[in-house]
Amino acid sequence: ERYAVAYKMVEPKRKAYEDVKLKLRSIKSQLFTKEEQMKRLEATLYQLQESYDETDRERKELQDRFSDIIVKVERAQVLSASLGDEQKRWKETLQDLQQKSLSIFGDAIILSAFLVYGGGFSHSQRQNLLTEWKEVCCQEHLNIGTGSSIVGRLINPELIHEWHVHGLPKDTHSIENGTIIVKCDKWPLIVDPEGQAAKWLKNSLKDSGLITISYSDLQIQKTLEQAIQTGVPVLVENVPEHVKSFMDPFIERKFTVHQGQMLLQVGKIEIEYNKSFRLFLICNNTTPQLGSEICNKTTVVNFTSTFEGLEDQLLAVLIRLKEPTLESLHNKLLLTMCADRRQLSSLEDDMLHMIQSISGNILDDEELIRALQGIKQVAMSAKERIANAQESQNMVDSHRQYLQPIATRGSILYFSLLSLKGLDSVYQYSLNWFLKIFCHCIQDVSTLGSSLGGMAKGALLEACEVLTFTVFKAVAVGLSSEHFIPFVFKLCCSIKLRGDSLLGLQPTIAMPEWTAFLQDTKGLSVEAVNVHTHSSAVHVGTGGQQLFSGADASNSSDFIKPNIFSEEKWDAALWLEYHLDCFANLRKELSDNATSCSSLDCHNFWEILLKKPYFMQLSKFQQLILLQHLAPECLVTFVKHFISSELGKEYNSKPLINLKEIFESSDKTSPVMFILTPGADPSTALYELAQEVLGSSELVRSVSLGQGQEQKAEKTIQICSQTGAWAFLQNCHLARSWLPQLETICKSLYTSPIHSNFRLFLSTIPTSGISPYIIQSCIKVMLEPPASTRSALKQLLCTSGIALVGQETFENTMPHSDWKQLVFGLCYFHSVVKTKNVYQSTWWSLPHEFTNSDLQVSLLLLQSLLPDISGTPWTAIEYTVGDMVYGGRTTTTFELMLLKALLRRFCYYKMLPVNIAECLEPSTSYGTLCMLIDNLPEDDSLSALGTNSALCTTAPSMQFQQMFLQLETLSSTAFQRFNLRDCDQLVLEKCDTLLETLPQPIAMSILSKSVVENCSPYWVILNQEASGWNRRLQTIIKTLKGTVLAVKGETEMDEDHKDVYNALASERVPKCWQFVPRYWKLSISMWISALSDEFGYIKKWVDMNIDPANEPRLPKELWLPAIIHPKGLFSAATQDYCRKHLCKLESTTLHLQLASKQDAVTVSGIYLFGAQWNPEKGLVNTNCGEMCYKMPGMAWSFSEAIPSPSKTYACPLYSDNMKKDFITIVHVPTLSDIILDHWTIQGPAMFPHVEY
Repeated sequence: ERYAVAYKMVEPKRKAYEDVKLKLRSIKSQLFTKEEQMKRLEATLYQLQESYDETDRERKELQDRFSDIIVKVERAQVLSASLGDEQKRWKETLQDLQQKSLSIFGDAIILSAFLVYGGGFSHSQRQNLLTEWKEVCCQEHLNIGTGSSIVGRLINPELIHEWHVHGLPKDTHSIENGTIIVKCDKWPLIVDPEGQAAKWLKNSLKDSGLITISYSDLQIQKTLEQAIQTGVPVLVENVPEHVKSFMDPFIERKFTVHQGQMLLQVGKIEIEYNKSFRLFLICNNTTPQLGSEICNKTTVVNFTSTFEGLEDQLLAVLIRLKEPTLESLHNKLLLTMCADRRQLSSLEDDMLHMIQSISGNILDDEELIRALQGIKQVAMSAKERIANAQESQNMVDSHRQYLQPIATRGSILYFSLLSLKGLDSVYQYSLNWFLKIFCHCIQDVSTLGSSLGGMAKGALLEACEVLTFTVFKAVAVGLSSEHFIPFVFKLCCSIKLRGDSLLGLQPTIAMPEWTAFLQDTKGLSVEAVNVHTHSSAVHVGTGGQQLFSGADASNSSDFIKPNIFSEEKWDAALWLEYHLDCFANLRKELSDNATSCSSLDCHNFWEILLKKPYFMQLSKFQQLILLQHLAPECLVTFVKHFISSELGKEYNSKPLINLKEIFESSDKTSPVMFILTPGADPSTALYELAQEVLGSSELVRSVSLGQGQEQKAEKTIQICSQTGAWAFLQNCHLARSWLPQLETICKSLYTSPIHSNFRLFLSTIPTSGISPYIIQSCIKVMLEPPASTRSALKQLLCTSGIALVGQETFENTMPHSDWKQLVFGLCYFHSVVKTKNVYQSTWWSLPHEFTNSDLQVSLLLLQSLLPDISGTPWTAIEYTVGDMVYGGRTTTTFELMLLKALLRRFCYYKMLPVNIAECLEPSTSYGTLCMLIDNLPEDDSLSALGTNSALCTTAPSMQFQQMFLQLETLSSTAFQRFNLRDCDQLVLEKCDTLLETLPQPIAMSILSKSVVENCSPYWVILNQEASGWNRRLQTIIKTLKGTVLAVKGETEMDEDHKDVYNALASERVPKCWQFVPRYWKLSISMWISALSDEFGYIKKWVDMNIDPANEPRLPKELWLPAIIHPKGLFSAATQDYCRKHLCKLESTTLHLQLASKQDAVTVSGIYLFGAQWNPEKGLVNTNCGEMCYKMPGMAWSFSEAIPSPSKTYACPLYSDNMKKDFITIVHVPTLSDIILDHWTIQGPAMFPHVEY
């Protein structure tokens, strides 16, 4: 039952279970089927998901790549914009570097040589050296770069612009100097007379703490030691030509390294050496004579001013004075452009450095692109500023151009002043002194307004003329009379050589014309144009040189040489024909026109000839060229006419010295230097000026320098500078050891507080012992006798305030009727004997110090000798005035005779200028006399001086010769015809030729033995003459051989070698060979020929006396020019005569007689100067143009007294034309009725040589 119940309960459930189980199987079967389907679907879904994910990833990658490309495109655009402009520059730079790499060795050699050797030369000489070095490199097959300049390869332009801002001149020479100073390995020794290098270095190194010290500073060694340890640069100024040994450790830099430290041995101690230390040595001398030792230890840099550099400086000064805002804008623009260029260069370098440092793709570096973009923006801004600044600079330059002519004229004037130093060491002018004159002049020129754009050419021309005359006046008062005309003429020619297109002034003198003017045609060959090449005719001119060939010789026969022209001058005319086109057919014109004027004297001949049509078409300077070569005796007069026409009449005479004007132009920092000549004393005039300006002459405190006066002079300057008094230091040349201290005092005047009224006056004779700084900083005043009689008379009689013979003296109430004539006669006599006119060389053997005191004493004696009655005591006047007052200063009897003859002429015979002699009466007033003196000619009248027509030619010829040499010194044209190599080769060839041509010295063994064995005076004099000639030859041979070695670089070139080199290059005789004054005006070939002839004569005399046992023999004809010591020969002859005839030596005299004698020694080779010997008429005046007359042979004879027959002139015989060595007297008959005073004043004299 239970089972049934249970069964009944379970069975349905079991059946339900079975049903459910069947359903479950069915459902599971379906589930499995579904699961299988689901798996298949999941697999498909997975595949789809993977495909989706891959596609999505690819989509994202493409999107990322697209974004990256967009960014890179943007960056590429930025980079392209930033570097696109640089591509061309980089490409050019790359090509340039590739080109330079081909010539790197040759360029390195030339650049190294330039830095080591080029510093001491001028710009043109450096270019010549570079040309020669390049030729050598080409010969050695070394490539040479042809691109940028030397400076461009060493220094970048930005640094050069910065140098200009700091004061470096803009000319090429100065830039080269700056490059050498910066790049040289040794410390630079800078020749800087104008202070330009010092100014530039001080401005450039100011931020580096530059220390400036003078070489004479006692603390210099300590300062250098401290600077070496701290690395501070040092600038040493005023370095002398010879540096003391204490500077060697600092200059040579022989340091050692110890434990990583650089040590420098200074004396006995070692100091640490800082690599930042730099040393600059400044030498302020214009032309220092530096030794080889200091040149080897340093790099010498020639920093003297150039024309273009000074022109730019003067323009800056001019703009600063007249347009300060414009000059300020100019400097501001320079600074701006310099800073921008420096920044631009730095940015370009940074850009290349950043690009070079990239690893990978440049477009991936976002920071780099941004940095490059920023740099480019800054660079573009800098370029834009540079462009704007350049436009403004161009506008400023266009305004500055208006004043360019004034700066050009100033540069011409300054360089004309620099050339004066060659004439005398006292003619030195600093750039600061010139700038002070320049500024004062420009400030005073009212025509230069503030509106540059509206300035007319007339105003600029007026400013140039005012500047020229201002500088002329400031310089002329410090020049001597003999240097005045050469300086003014050179100044005039420099202006005309330059011209100025802005003023419409074209150059009126061409450089070939100037060179031709300075050319001495004696002995020079003409570079002929050989038209007919088959002709072989040759013409030989003076001295044996071939002058022209071929057609030239044949053409020369077509012209008849006028008698007025010598062969030498006719050859000079030929030289002019073939060297200057303007002188074509010159000889034909001279031949056609000279005959009609041949009867005139030289000056009138040329005045008429130059008015002929052919000569009228020549320019005024071309006429001077013609006169220089054909009529030098007339040149000085025509030079003065040329100066008057080109510059003005006021330039032809020295301005009168006005101490008040000089005082007004000075200041408390500029001393006034009186350059003294014999008899000059500025004390009186200075005291009178102090009385007028300061109110008391006691405010002038004078110190006469000498031994022991140094401290007194320093104390005087110190007191005067504080109280406003004037210090007057006299005779500075006597305290040379103290002059360095005086230089320090002069420098301290610029920095010390001193009274505005203080003035420092110095006086000295012309000497080379004074410091260049003192000379350059002073206002120079040359005190010398007037150059003409008229000037001397005006100074004595008509100069207000300082006239020695004023109105009171002239219009004295003395009743004597001859008082005024005698007073004026004495003044005229005093003026003639004192003035430095060209005729003085025919009178005095030595310069004499005739002073105004002599005239004052003479006037007092005259006043005491004149009685109250009529009649004049001429004998007493002649003795007291002639013998006692003036005669006491003479040294020879001839000079005393001359003084007395002049006194008689002007006082006794009253031979005065016509316009005064006719008007000078007892009633003549003082004012009338001054007017008469003003109307006298500037040039001394020959008739008034008592000379004849011979001096009309002779004196101007001597004056011309002096002026010509001074012009050559001022011009320094010795090497204008040659470059450096050609000149060296020319000198070497001439040295070799001369060494082959010169005769061999005389063997002295026989002569020396003869002097010992035979006591004859003739053996002594012959030995003396032979020894003298041997010494001359040995000197010539030694200097020639030394010059050859110096030119080849095998030895140092000393002063004698330089002298020989310069002289041979310009066909002149070296100064070290000018044993006697004669012959030095000849060309070198003619001089050697004359020397050989004289030596040959002595050698023949020696050959006549080869046996020392016999008595020496004299030549039958004694040729006096060959005798070195003619006075010694005459003394020996007198001694020999006295020994043989047992006469007293002191009472026996040798004299020469014009009448010939048998068996008597004949003396020949004597020339009479200033007169002519006529056998029938005796001594007569010479014709115009004849400077000297060759005397016939004269026999010598001996007597116990010199014969003095009546009507004879005691003509002195001198051994040289300077009249310093008197030999004997020759009594020349004067058969005419001319009074003896005529010959005494005319001063005929004899010399044993002809004056060339």
